[in-house]
This record gives sequence, C-alpha cells and structure tokens, in this order.
Amino acid sequence: MPHAVEPSLEEKVQILWDERQITDVLHRYSRGFDRCDMEIAKSAYWPEALDDHPGFCGNAHAMCDHFDAYHRDLWVSTQHHIANTRIEIDGDSAHAESYCFLAAKKKETLELVVVGGRYVRRLERRDGEWRIAAAVLVADWSLDPETTLEMIATGATGSRDRDDVSYARPLEVTRERTDVVAS
Repeated sequence: MPHAVEPSLEEKVQILWDERQITDVLHRYSRGFDRCDMEIAKSAYWPEALDDHPGFCGNAHAMCDHFDAYHRDLWVSTQHHIANTRIEIDGDSAHAESYCFLAAKKKETLELVVVGGRYVRRLERRDGEWRIAAAVLVADWSLDPETTLEMIATGATGSRDRDDVSYARPLEVTRERTDVVAS
C-alpha cells in the first residue's frame, strides 16, 4: 500500500537499507542450506524463532539441524531460489513473502526434484540487526504429484484469498510443534 504521507528522503533511505538487510537475511538462509553450512542458515533466525516446514514444525535452529541431515543423506546438490519478494516494514518488525523454488538432485538416481512455494516470514530488528522470528513455508506444488500430496499432508497450505497465511499480522506459527517430545 502507498504511504499516507510522503516519507522524507532520510526515511526513504532507511526503508531501502532495511529492505536490503532483510533481503540479505533471506539469502543467508538459502546459501546456508545449499552449502550445508548450518551456521550460516541459523544466523538468519533469532535463537527462539519458530519455523513451520512440511515435515517439521518447531524451533528454527532445530529445523536447520533436522533438514541438514536430510539434505546430506538424500541430495547431491540443492538450490534454494528466492524470486518475487514483498517486504512490509513497521518499525522494528517486518513481514516478508518470497516466492521460492527448490531444485534438488537425488544421490542415488540423480533425479531432479523441483518444488515451488512461498516463504512467509516475520522478522524483528533487535539492536540494529534483522533476523527471522517466525516462518511458514507454504509448499504449493511439486513436479511430482506424490511429493505435492506429502507436502500438503505435513505442512502449511496456502489459499488464493485473504485466509492465506501471508495476510496474518503478526505472523505466528500455529501448527502443532513436531520438535517437542511429550514427557
């Protein structure tokens, strides 16, 4: 939405700087996974951040460890691409929706798996640093119908209306956590 009042030049520069820092956070996540460097991937998240991915919902750092093992076991290579990204900044909080594609090559068969979806994230700025506080991966489709059905069964699903998770303010992870073991 357009601003009600035209921002000053200083405010415009701050918005651009914040958007650039947020974009760097989003890219760090992808680079960390594609290089199997979880230190980089985790640096995109605050330590208490929650992430809802198909097959995992819980602490974001635990999610990184979970999928690092999965990626190393199954894939020769991965590419997490981020496409159209919309960033809304409100003070020290921001919401970002990024269309994404994952291309992954299986170890055993060298088969290429392609998945498309959206990263929906709430970021917070603390002491001048932006990081992800909550994230939901909406896996919209895969070239493989079985993979699509599995993603829908184990993760968030999107909708083409205002009920979509991308409209939630503030974004919260609401799906039952899978990283907590009942005592």
